Amino acid sequence: MTMNPLVVTPEDPVSRAAEIMRDREVGIVPVVDDAKARRLVGMITDRDIAIRCTASKHMPACDVSRHMTSEHLHTVSPDTNVLDVIALMKREQLHRIPVVSADNHLDGVISQSDIDRCARRD
Repeated sequence: MTMNPLVVTPEDPVSRAAEIMRDREVGIVPVVDDAKARRLVGMITDRDIAIRCTASKHMPACDVSRHMTSEHLHTVSPDTNVLDVIALMKREQLHRIPVVSADNHLDGVISQSDIDRCARRD
């Protein structure tokens, strides 16, 4: 997994999430309550920005909270078996899943490409 990914808060502008996506070459950014506590409250994707923000002619300075996904988030814990992660990704058609501790603290994000890289090493 990607440990300690860059994050945004609900109050950050959508343009900040887009900058992170561009600079890190990722398609998703976790949304946390604040940068210190890092409790996961949602996710924002490149698709969210394109469909919910840009296509609706919103400004890049509008808040992440207006465009993020905050309901029905699928997460795993750091000790989740990789086969269970793969099954969840397949069942829910997910490319990335946040990894959170018991207190909903964001530890990282696991992606299909992380799993692929691990499988190639074995």
